[in-house]
Amino acid sequence: MVSVSVVIPVYNVEKYLSECLDSVINQSLKDIEIICVNDGSTDNSLFILEEYSKKDERIKIISHENRGTGFTRKVGLDNSNGDYVFFLDSDDFLELDALELLLDNALSNDSDLVLFKIIRYNHLKNSKNYSLPVFDLDYLSNDFNNFTFDYKSIKEYVLNYSFSPVLKLYKKEFMDSYDDFFFEGGIRYEDVPLHVQVLLRAKMSFCPKFLLNYRISNETSVMNTSYDDSVFDIFKVIDIVEDFLLNNGFYDEFRFEFNKFKATQIMQYILPSASDDFLLKAKEELKKIDPAFIPMSFGVEGSNIIFSDLLNVNSCEELRLLMDKRNLLKQNELLNNKNKSLSSQCNLLENEVSTFKDYKSKYDALKEDMVHLEEFYENSKEDIINLSNRNKELSYENETLSNNLNNLNNQLSSVEYIKNDLFKYKQKNESLSNKISNLEKYISDLKVFNQDLSLEKQKLLDNNDLLINKQNSMYSDLDDLKSEIKDLNIQNKEFAFEREQLEKDFNILKSDYKNLLENNSSLKSDYDELLNYKNNLSLENSNLVNEIKSLKDSEVLIVDNYKKELNSMSNEINSLSNKVKRLSRANRKLNKRIKGLNKFKKDVLNSKSWKLTKPLRYLMKLFK
Repeated sequence: MVSVSVVIPVYNVEKYLSECLDSVINQSLKDIEIICVNDGSTDNSLFILEEYSKKDERIKIISHENRGTGFTRKVGLDNSNGDYVFFLDSDDFLELDALELLLDNALSNDSDLVLFKIIRYNHLKNSKNYSLPVFDLDYLSNDFNNFTFDYKSIKEYVLNYSFSPVLKLYKKEFMDSYDDFFFEGGIRYEDVPLHVQVLLRAKMSFCPKFLLNYRISNETSVMNTSYDDSVFDIFKVIDIVEDFLLNNGFYDEFRFEFNKFKATQIMQYILPSASDDFLLKAKEELKKIDPAFIPMSFGVEGSNIIFSDLLNVNSCEELRLLMDKRNLLKQNELLNNKNKSLSSQCNLLENEVSTFKDYKSKYDALKEDMVHLEEFYENSKEDIINLSNRNKELSYENETLSNNLNNLNNQLSSVEYIKNDLFKYKQKNESLSNKISNLEKYISDLKVFNQDLSLEKQKLLDNNDLLINKQNSMYSDLDDLKSEIKDLNIQNKEFAFEREQLEKDFNILKSDYKNLLENNSSLKSDYDELLNYKNNLSLENSNLVNEIKSLKDSEVLIVDNYKKELNSMSNEINSLSNKVKRLSRANRKLNKRIKGLNKFKKDVLNSKSWKLTKPLRYLMKLFK
């Protein structure tokens, strides 16, 4: 016994097989076996397996004719000896500690099934996407080494999610305890029923790590191959899931989820199948879904198809035209919204341009004020110098006058007019002092204002440069926006024209379809009439056959009766002929007698004897 059996179905994957095997043989968990089941590969896959088996004795190779992935996994499971089983697709590869982490989680929780996160790997772009891990269950617990749960905790994952078996580690004892797990070959989407079965039955645990690199760019993968009649297998798979839910008592609990699952699985394959027969079958199955569970507006993620669309179309081409029309309408709406936003941006730019113009006009006005102030300052310089000189002169005169005044006061202290003059000079001196102080204050204010003007001028010059640069960038952006608006208008017109053409084509197709429906209905009525006529003819034919049989029987009777009548008639004719003969003989005898009587009459009448004629006359009278 080993800890983990890794089962790898292999079919024509020579490009990716080495990367897959390298990720398994280099696992940190060494107690494993690697069961590679070659499903009838026609490339170098088997050769690669044989080369690896020579290097690593843990690799076992089983080969058989192509039977499908489900059957191949079952062969690997039946030949596995591990306590746990891991199904790995041959185009994917594991993180090097994946099996060790999964085994530790399974053993610590004694779980039947371990779920984990996956990395979506695109080798064409050499990129890894961690945003879609499938099982994102970190919210369930803080300690996943001591935590188990059943399907009720993750009900939304049972149906309508990723169904691949590679997203789980299985306990071998759990897999062997049931004999109805779905592993059939020769059918597409075979992994869906198995996913539903194990999630509903298992005690589960979760390892919150990204452990599998799930390749999404493999052109040879089953999920990426072209669709053929095998797409109809989805209806079989849906029936298998429904039967399992009914037979195991889960249907009532999952009624809503199952109807959503059914609608999603059918709707997502309609356009890729490009099959009108699939579309008609899909409509037939979708009509069985209770509208209480699936609304008319229900749609599949990543597709524009909604539930009500499918009930109103009769061909994939008609559905595709409807989708194209809806896409064009959405694009048109987006373009209109973009056009509105561009228009609003243009308006904002125009407002900013007008604001810039206002600032520029204000700047020009301030510039003119600065020029005037500089001119005023230059002109005021001479006045200030003159005033300063005059102030000095007046100060000197004031001192002189003061001295003179003192002298006069000393000399003419008693003279009244000297006092008056002195008073006048004092007043004049005070006024001059006030004027000088005012002039000095004005000069200091002018200096401060000049400094402020210089700073403001520098700021305005800087703002002017910024505004000019911003104006230039705005003008360039405005030109770009105008050109983009022109392109968008042209594109919008093209879309509008294309939309009109599509609407015309759609209307033509619709009218043709109506005509076809009318012709079909008329042909159907004609066919029904012909069928009724045929049935009537068959009834008449059977009646005629019966009548012919009865006529034949009656003909035989009539012929026999006719023969009998002929015989009797011939007998009668013979008897009549004999009678005629006898009558003719009697007639001849009678004629002879009549002649004799006539002769006797003549003779008697000619006789003259009354006695002889009397009886004769009496007889003649009597006969009359």
